[in-house]
Amino acid sequence: MSKHSVLRGLFAAAAALAGLAGTAATAQAPAPIKLERIRVQLVYETTGSLSQDITPPADFSLWNTVIGEGSALEPASDILVGVELSTTDEQANATTPLKVVVRGEGGKVLATRTFDAVFLDNHRAVRSLLVPDATCAGPVVIEASFGSQKLRTPIDFACGE
Repeated sequence: MSKHSVLRGLFAAAAALAGLAGTAATAQAPAPIKLERIRVQLVYETTGSLSQDITPPADFSLWNTVIGEGSALEPASDILVGVELSTTDEQANATTPLKVVVRGEGGKVLATRTFDAVFLDNHRAVRSLLVPDATCAGPVVIEASFGSQKLRTPIDFACGE
């Protein structure tokens, strides 16, 4: 094998590797994942169904929800908190933890849940947290955090005679 043949082979190999490296460098990075919104629904006790989204600014009276008063269609003691993540990619794996905390008066933790990984399909995912006995808890604050992104939603569950 001549010296020129060896050099041509080395140049061809180098060009092929450079092409592969360029392809890897131009591969698209995953789209960012956004902490989109918090939604809250009542868990109705007669039918087991869920209410409409009651998250402010929804026009929904929460007075004596535990016995089915206010805007509630039936008695409800528990709430279901849903936290939505979105992306422009069709699918994505979020490895950043999603943390949801529900606090009552005085900052008392009523419920908390951490999702270490979330799979988004069709551009979104919703992760849920059931909060028992929340509808007479008074002022409640729901907080969601995903990396540096944070959302906070206050809701006042008032009860009385």
